[in-house]
Amino acid sequence: MNRFISILILVSCSLGPSALSRTAAPQPELSADEPISYSADEGLLTALGNAVYEDERVRVEADRIDYNRRLNQVQAKGNVRVTRQGFRLVTHSMTYDAGKRHMVTGPYRAAYPPIYIEGDGFEGNPDQIDFSGSRIYYREPLPGSPSVAALSATWLPGNSISGEGIQFSPFRGLQVPLPSLDYEFGAPTLSATGELGFKSSVGAFARGEFLYPVDPHWGVGANIGLYSRRGLMIGPTLAFHRREGDRHTDLFLRSGYISDQGGEGRLGEDRRGQAIDKDRGLIEWGLQHRQESFDLTAKGTYISDSEIMRDFHSRDYYRDTEPDHFLEARYHWNHWILTAFYRQSLNTAYNLTERLPELRIDRLPREIGQTGIYQDIALGYGRYRKVRIDDGFTPISLPSMPWSLQDQDLDPDGWWDRVDGWYHVERPMRIAGTLDFTPLATARWTHYASSWPQQTRSSESIDRVMGEVGFDLSMQGEAFFEYSNRIWRIDGVRHLSRPLIQYRYLPGGSYAANRIPALDTFTYSPLKPTLDLTQLRHVDQLDDLNLMRFGWENRIQTRDRDGLPRDLAEFHLYQDLVFSRAPGEPSWDAFYLEGRLFPARWMDLGFEQKYRPESQQLEASRLLLSLYSGDAWRARVTADYLRGSIKLYGLDLDYQLTPEYLLGASIRYNARTESFTRQRYAIRRSFGRVWELEVYFSLHSGDIRESRTSFGLGIHLLNF
Repeated sequence: MNRFISILILVSCSLGPSALSRTAAPQPELSADEPISYSADEGLLTALGNAVYEDERVRVEADRIDYNRRLNQVQAKGNVRVTRQGFRLVTHSMTYDAGKRHMVTGPYRAAYPPIYIEGDGFEGNPDQIDFSGSRIYYREPLPGSPSVAALSATWLPGNSISGEGIQFSPFRGLQVPLPSLDYEFGAPTLSATGELGFKSSVGAFARGEFLYPVDPHWGVGANIGLYSRRGLMIGPTLAFHRREGDRHTDLFLRSGYISDQGGEGRLGEDRRGQAIDKDRGLIEWGLQHRQESFDLTAKGTYISDSEIMRDFHSRDYYRDTEPDHFLEARYHWNHWILTAFYRQSLNTAYNLTERLPELRIDRLPREIGQTGIYQDIALGYGRYRKVRIDDGFTPISLPSMPWSLQDQDLDPDGWWDRVDGWYHVERPMRIAGTLDFTPLATARWTHYASSWPQQTRSSESIDRVMGEVGFDLSMQGEAFFEYSNRIWRIDGVRHLSRPLIQYRYLPGGSYAANRIPALDTFTYSPLKPTLDLTQLRHVDQLDDLNLMRFGWENRIQTRDRDGLPRDLAEFHLYQDLVFSRAPGEPSWDAFYLEGRLFPARWMDLGFEQKYRPESQQLEASRLLLSLYSGDAWRARVTADYLRGSIKLYGLDLDYQLTPEYLLGASIRYNARTESFTRQRYAIRRSFGRVWELEVYFSLHSGDIRESRTSFGLGIHLLNF
């Protein structure tokens, strides 16, 4: 008898073909190392030796499996493993009613990441599970992991978990009794973080933040910091989560207030050069609501002055030096998307373009009848105001203004109303079986109207109409080479190649250029700029354009161990030829090189370069190199270069001494000033991948508000 026997075959033999023809659902299957025995009187099949029962819902593996065909019931004994999507259970014995999808076990261990459970008994179905005498872990049950012991509990997979007779153990040896457990997945969890240390700017300090879930939806806590040279900072923290069907709502709030006792000598000045007041504070909040066709997102940060985050929350400051605040609502139906965006300045710490508000409606690309022509439409309205500050920072000098952009910067004081819309059509087609050709055309209309405060200037309106005609032409190529390398795990090389030509002619951009306010301006990058008129966000700096782009996109692949393709490298080259340059300016614009190399799983190199061929100068580049050695160590090297302005290098290194101890270093070097601007060295000790203890030492230079030397001890409950 074969190792594998299908129950479907046994059922068909005993019931006949007519019964089989009425069976629509996939039939369960049973296999084992030894021949499977069958008792016709009892309708019982017995599988011994690596026995496996599998149906469309669950897979059961055990030393022995008895399947009762009449009762549609499975009994498994000895080294039982149960697996279904997102869930795994290990026990010594189990009874499974396949019809009711009901399962009963003895002592067990189960995982439904990130929840892990072990206990005396387990009973339930995929929709509800009851267990007793159990211990629940959040994340892996390693030594030191927090856990909850429950006399009885109910688990609704993917939804919630509740229990009675609760004992909370934050770490081994400590038991804290709790009245009950009632947790909805995604809701606020217990979290805590603390830090002790010294910074010359604030003195010795002790600070911490914690959040405790007071019910299935709300978490309440506090943000507290005590600084020997500054005083006490304190404020509440809140978190909220609710899920009802397809509706998800999440909210958080974090705050802090301090009456700064640093005195004038330590308070100093803000970015505007004004003295910082002793009453200082911050409030951060966020809201996200999602449902089937509507979502709402809000984010905001109020800061009393530009330096409060740098003084008291320096890690947050370096992650986000100019925190944003906005409200965005989006509604989509059929092929339309309606968006409302609102941003108003809450701080006088940095420059910002207010949107009061910005409304937009988009129609996604759709085919016009059966013509093969696709169209998309967008129309937006916004009221804008530019908030400017006078600060002492030296602005970065860009090497040159990119093509198609005006260099004007009309002072946009007051409020400006802008209406912006476009209509775009394109016709993708295949030529001669190998060439992809897409002619396209766009019309874009932008209307400006100003309203100056106190009638300092007369109101005016501007209407600019731009056009776009052009095409995309490309060809796909492929080649395969029989090359193998055991060291780099290369099994054959596949080269995917795509040469392309793009042409764009954009007339009308220079109209009224000296009167259009620079509300949305260009953000510099070594990446190639987009060509499509519909994708240009810096609408207020546009100019006439007549350009052709030559490109060559490449991808190198090999076969992985499972036979599927694995990328080894990708690199793309682009050269722009500008026909609309003024006399005396070079026609051959920038040459762009973009790509990534990942020849092995332990290496990832990404790079971007912008090169001026006629002047033979490298204008800008960015490099990111990541190296790994399994879980032993990780290194990340960064390099950023902008001719005449930036020359920065960075190194981040983590070395795993043991499964519990990790060494870390973060270094930043400014080659223009020949100085290490930031250095941070730390050793971290983890407890069950939930608690983390960190000792650190850091050095700074070139920052008059940052302490030259600081050190500290931090402890974090990473979430439970």
